[in-house]
Amino acid sequence: MAEINQAEPLISVIVPVYNVENYLDKSIGSILAQTYQNLELILVDDGSKDASGAMCDAWRAKDARIRVIHQTNGGQALARNHGIDEAAGVYLAFIDSDDWIAPDYLETLYRLLREHRAEISICDKQMIYESGGQAKSSAEEDQIREYTNREALKALFYQREIDNSPWGKLYRASLFNGVRFPEGKIYEDLGTIYRLLYQCDRVVRTSRKLYYYLQREGSTMYRTFGRSKMDRIEMSQNILDFIGENCPDLLRAAQCRYFISVVQVLRELPVSDPEYAKENRLVRQKLREYRRGVLTDHEAKKITRLIALAAYIPAGWLQKLGAVYKKFYD
Repeated sequence: MAEINQAEPLISVIVPVYNVENYLDKSIGSILAQTYQNLELILVDDGSKDASGAMCDAWRAKDARIRVIHQTNGGQALARNHGIDEAAGVYLAFIDSDDWIAPDYLETLYRLLREHRAEISICDKQMIYESGGQAKSSAEEDQIREYTNREALKALFYQREIDNSPWGKLYRASLFNGVRFPEGKIYEDLGTIYRLLYQCDRVVRTSRKLYYYLQREGSTMYRTFGRSKMDRIEMSQNILDFIGENCPDLLRAAQCRYFISVVQVLRELPVSDPEYAKENRLVRQKLREYRRGVLTDHEAKKITRLIALAAYIPAGWLQKLGAVYKKFYD
């Protein structure tokens, strides 16, 4: 291990771990190999049933910067929250345990925070598919952009440059005072990131792809439909309520985000299954409520406005367009 520069502020890297024995070594190895050395790695074993918990303990024996927390299975939100509660760092980063990061990931994000006096720094991601290959990307240029909190929120709601992922970002730890991931929800990030951005005076983003996101078929986000998928709409309603109270000038952007969430639910909802009749009624009602506003919102993406136009046709056809939306923008 390289000598730690104690003059650098401590960064706490929080990694929720659950049944990832085939991926964990690569993820942890990429974190410990960072050019930014003054870090603590908090591995939160969320009741893994495979060898992941034991692997965390083995890594802890190798590097004094590692702390391991074992907890009864409670989901990613609880694991992240547990890590936040235990973190000692001035800054926080979240890494998923099946992903990995470039060697200068933390160094780059910290430098951006310092140079731009920002509270959150963001990088782009490189999609890696477990089935083989990776998403196509253009030649990488280091394009850096600053945002005010309102500009960042607008970019988030319109899905331009900033997304809801907790990873790919470095946060000033004080942003989490009074903010935690909503537990028991599968879209806990959707219910959290906007609250952190709102607190910022400045956010900075680089276009460099420093985070490697592994798309696994068995991940939480890509399972068959269940009622927990309706969490998207609940989280988006919370956004609408928050923005209406605190940033009414961004309400139209938040409504666009809400509409997108409804379409994402519809994309997987069994529209002809009577078991989900209540969910179908809610989805159709919300489509009718917001489609006109999104259709006439010239700041919305063209594909989003196209989906809003398609919301005037039967749900089955709209589901097909929703699949197109997933391919290009989800």
